[in-house]
Amino acid sequence: MKNKQTVFFGIAVTIALISGFWFGQVYFDKQQTAETAGNYVMLLESPRKLAIPALQQADGSRFDNASLAGKWSLLFFGYTHCPDVCPATLNTVAQAKQKLEQAGMQFPQVVFISIDPQRDNVKLLGDYVRYFDKDFIGATGEEKLLQAISVQTYSNFLTEPSENANEYRVGHSLNLVLINPEAELVAVLSPPHTVESVLDLLQHFQM
Repeated sequence: MKNKQTVFFGIAVTIALISGFWFGQVYFDKQQTAETAGNYVMLLESPRKLAIPALQQADGSRFDNASLAGKWSLLFFGYTHCPDVCPATLNTVAQAKQKLEQAGMQFPQVVFISIDPQRDNVKLLGDYVRYFDKDFIGATGEEKLLQAISVQTYSNFLTEPSENANEYRVGHSLNLVLINPEAELVAVLSPPHTVESVLDLLQHFQM
């Protein structure tokens, strides 16, 4: 019976994610869109103020709206047990950061928000993000807080059930989310991500 429930939930998760993607594409069509290095980016006509509930950073400090104020930020939602897309995306962003900094330009602060607080304690999260870049920030919090942020940033996620409490996967958005120094959402970059697509996005805002 448990196997049937697991299969059913897996199908439900897939449908939900596909539906979310479809809704996102419909919404994208209502916004200004641009193509950047083969990717589509949603550019909000009016930047949207975010309300970030207090999360905990890997160093133990708070992460909230004040953490976004005064600087550009690039957000990505994932988890440390993610087998492929999370490390690949963080590696791509790290390469883009290195390339821009070598040219003498500033890169936004990068924030990896873990949607798996059950397994991603702050120490593990800190070690994980610093593997890609010493300046990357890791943050997480209670699931209800993470859901509140994900809804505002088009970064939905769903936890898939598993008979083993410590071995499960989380289906999640692969978008990169750009936040301006006023803590406002200004753009959402769709996958697949490349160094060129990330740099093209930032160039659009002339950072």
